[in-house]
Amino acid sequence: MFRDFLKSKTPYDDRLAVALPPLSQKRDQDMAKIAARIFASDDGKALLQYLQITIFQRALSPDAPDTQLRYYEGQRAMLANLIRLIEKGQHGY
Repeated sequence: MFRDFLKSKTPYDDRLAVALPPLSQKRDQDMAKIAARIFASDDGKALLQYLQITIFQRALSPDAPDTQLRYYEGQRAMLANLIRLIEKGQHGY
């Protein structure tokens, strides 16, 4: 079903692809303000703290497979990006 949705929205060649809207500074500022509002609530703060504990403070053994290392690094990068977005929305960097 999801593949059918993608076929109707994007050029499709058996790879997962999503058409993204063009980047704009206004949209980025709007998203930063939205993220700051969401994570300013008590629930948002609790969720962000939980994500930081479960993602940033997780360690793998030295013999962890490369795929697992890449997966966890992707999670860390996504969370770091979210934190930067929240800070930008709070302080207007």
